[in-house]
Amino acid sequence: MDLMAGNVDLFLCTFNACGGRLHDGTMTPLVVTTLRRYSEAPEVPTLAEAGFPGTEMTSWYFIAAPRGTPAPVVQKLSAALNDVLADEALRKRAAAIGIELETKSSPTALQSLVQTEIERWRAAAASGDGASK
Repeated sequence: MDLMAGNVDLFLCTFNACGGRLHDGTMTPLVVTTLRRYSEAPEVPTLAEAGFPGTEMTSWYFIAAPRGTPAPVVQKLSAALNDVLADEALRKRAAAIGIELETKSSPTALQSLVQTEIERWRAAAASGDGASK
C-alpha cells in the first residue's frame, strides 16, 4: 500500500503476492532476484543482468515430516510429492500465480539446500552484505 501511495520508492515482493498489480500495470517490475528470468515475465532482467552479478534471493517452500519419521515413509512421501509436482496442470496453475515448482527433489537435496542457505545468509549477515552469494 505504501508503494501505491507513493510513500516508498521500491518494494521487494514475490510474483505470487504482487502479480495482480504487475499485470494491471499499477506496479512496474525492475528486476527478478533469481539467477534466471521468470517464465511469466521474461522481459524483466535478473539482478545479475542489472549489474549485480552473483546476486540471488529466492523464496522457497518445503514440506517436512516430524523428526524420527521412518526412512521408508519419508521416501514414499517424497516420491508421491514429486509425482504431484510433475503434473503439468499444477505447474501451469502455480506459474500463473508466480510459483515455479521444483521437480525431482529429495529429502537429501532439501537438507543440502537448507544448509547452503543457512551458511550463505550467515556469511551475508556477518559481512553486512545481504546480497552476497
